[in-house]
Formats: sequence, C-alpha cells, structure tokens
Amino acid sequence: MAGNVVISASPKEVLVDETFILRVTGLGPEQRVTIRSVVAEDGMKFSACGCYVADSDGCIDVSVQPSLSGTYTGVDQMGLVWSMCQIPGQRPGLRLFKKDVTTQQVLKFEVYTEHRTFDHLHEVSVLPLSMTKVFRWYMSKDVKRLPVEVGNIRGMLFIPPGPGPFPGVLDLFGSAGGLLEFRASLLASRGFVVLALAFFGYKDLPNHFTEVKNLDYFKEGAQYLNDHPYVQPGGIGIIAVSKGAEIAQLLAMHCPLVKAVVSINGIPYVTLLPYEHGDDVIPVVSEYDIYGGIFSDEGLVTKFCYILDPAGLFELWKTDVKLLSICSGDDCTVPPELQQLQYDSYPANKKQNIELVVYHGAGHLVEPPYSPFCRTSLHKIMGTNVVWGGNARDHAYAQEDSWKRILNFLRTNLEKHSRNVHLSSRL
Repeated sequence: MAGNVVISASPKEVLVDETFILRVTGLGPEQRVTIRSVVAEDGMKFSACGCYVADSDGCIDVSVQPSLSGTYTGVDQMGLVWSMCQIPGQRPGLRLFKKDVTTQQVLKFEVYTEHRTFDHLHEVSVLPLSMTKVFRWYMSKDVKRLPVEVGNIRGMLFIPPGPGPFPGVLDLFGSAGGLLEFRASLLASRGFVVLALAFFGYKDLPNHFTEVKNLDYFKEGAQYLNDHPYVQPGGIGIIAVSKGAEIAQLLAMHCPLVKAVVSINGIPYVTLLPYEHGDDVIPVVSEYDIYGGIFSDEGLVTKFCYILDPAGLFELWKTDVKLLSICSGDDCTVPPELQQLQYDSYPANKKQNIELVVYHGAGHLVEPPYSPFCRTSLHKIMGTNVVWGGNARDHAYAQEDSWKRILNFLRTNLEKHSRNVHLSSRL
C-alpha cells in the first residue's frame, strides 16, 4: 500500500549542463506511475513524460530505472528534460531556448497514478500525487554580464568570476539574427570570457543577413575581445553555427587573432553574397541554389540548395587555426557532406589542424546539453517553418558529447597559445 508519496530532486539548483537526480518515494511495491516534466518560457509550454514501475521498496530513481513508455524510453537520468516537446494547442514550430539568461529556468516535475500517455496528461485534468521543482541557470550568479556598444560592434560580454585572465571566445549564431546569449553565458560559467556578437536584427545593425557585407565588423569584434584586460594573451577562439560558422571561418583566414574555431554545422565557403574586407571584395566562390529548397509537410528543407564543390572551400589549412567541425548526420539545413568534403580537402600534413566529429541522427541545432530537441521551427527571416532534422535521442547524445569536446578544445588550444606568448615574452 502506498504511503506519503514524495518526488524530490537533488540538487534542486544547477547549471543547464549539469545533471540532477530525480527520485520518488512512498509508493507501493511495483506501483505503476507516470512522471511528467513541464517548463514555461516566453509564453511557450513544453513537457515530457515517462512511465515507471516502483521497486519492491516503493521507490523510483530515474537514473537507475527505465521509462517503459512516454517521450523517451530506457534508463536516462535527463530523459525528462531533453525529450520535452511542445504541449498541444500551441502553434506548430516552437523552439524552446532561453532569451533572458539572468533568470532561472524552472522545471516542474509531477507524479501521477498509473501509466498515462503524453496526450492524456494534457487532455484530462488529474491531480498529481506529488510535485517538485528544479531551478536551472545558463549563467552562474557570479558571472558579469555587460552590454557592448563600442565603435561599430553590438553585443553582450560575459566575464567569469576571479582575477583572470581567461580564454576569450567570440560567439556567433546564424541567419535568424538578433542577439542570443544562452551559449555565451554558459561558456562564461565554465571559465571563458565570451562576447556574444550580434551582426543583424539588433539595435542599429542591419535588419537582414543579406545586408551583412563587411568582414571588418567582425575583425573589430575580435580585436575588442582580444584587447580586453580579462582576456588572456595569445589570441581568441570562435564558436559559431550555420551562417555564423561561415563568417567565423572566413574571419579566421583574415584575422591572425583567431586561433581556434568551433564550427557547428557550418558552411565552409562564401554563400549568397560577397563580403567587403577593407578595399577588397571577397567573392561568392560556391553557388547556393535558392530554388533547391523543398517544402515537406514539416517545412522547408534547404540542404539541397548547396553545391558540393571542393574548389570553393575555405583554405583554412593555409593557416595555423585549429578547427573543430561538429557535423550532424541528419542535418536537413546544411548537407553533412560539406563537412566531410572540407575534412577530405585538408592536406595530409595539415590534418592535425582539423577534427571532424559526425553525429549520425542529429539535426542542425546542436545546442548545450539537455536542450529539448527541435526538429522544425519557425524561421522569422524566411517566414516559414524550417526543418532542422534529426531524432530526439541521437540529437540529445550529440549535444551532451559535443559540449564536452567543445570545452576541452577551446581550453586546450587557447591556453596553449597563451603559454606560447608567456614563453616568448621571457626570451
């Protein structure tokens, strides 16, 4: 017979890349229950659920016991987080991400009698047996967040606690525009000074990415970060996704301050429009077929718009820049074949400068660990739902594994350059 049912989480407050233990006690032996997670963010509501059977002591530990059905199955400590999907009744194509990193993300966990489906939980009003909350943060409370409006550049600077100096990282997103801070704030919480740099759709910057033409803007951002007193000497890194990763790689070729680049499903050549660099023009070297997009039931698939032409690839191997290329095998936006083509184009004596990691079954939006999977969402610039691709479980693995690789890659390569500067200054 069940006693006083209690669901508890430990710890109750974490950074978003940290795990926590979720337990239920006070159930009857082998009692069947459903645990539901719910989060509300910026007017959106997402949820996940798992169906469990208590052990002989009437307890459930989701890190040990499997979910038999629900939004995920099997044993997974964070399954009730990464498998979240939007609650029915909202417009299709929502993407859950944190806009205001100064506030916590509140996850609510509820226990219900019997095994219930996701739809049933949101169609029928049933009182839970117990409820608890977990408070997650993208930004550690002792990280400084400072708006940047210096010269032409616009963005947000995040500085870790302590005297420093710290490795410096420039953070760029893609063709959706605006200023996204969630990845930068989390990186700062892990010991990096990070400049989240907007380049259109923010304040007095251009309104559309087709108006972004001057590479000198990004060089100015790199110089500002490199010269910051809290940034260690020796150069900076860049982390970027999609169109932002195209810019990051181009910048690395023309700015000696850039020592390491993390490209997440990036475009390895200049697409759509040329860039200005001083008095020079960097031309489009590989065409983008705007008529190659396909509309499916889910939305627009753009991976067929790209030309697989090795002649136009960024020749990063002519520099000493280290490149970590995160590639999703089921990317429906940028074809994964491009990343492989780039890797294969590196000469044998330069292969040590590139690391290609392919995550089969993952989609385009590889974000920090345990971020809910987003297969398709509204692209505000294109004005339609875009299919990012992937499946929830493989994508969750990609996010967790790649984050560890990214942190290690940036630390290793940026600290190496800093050490070299210190050594040369002593000679």
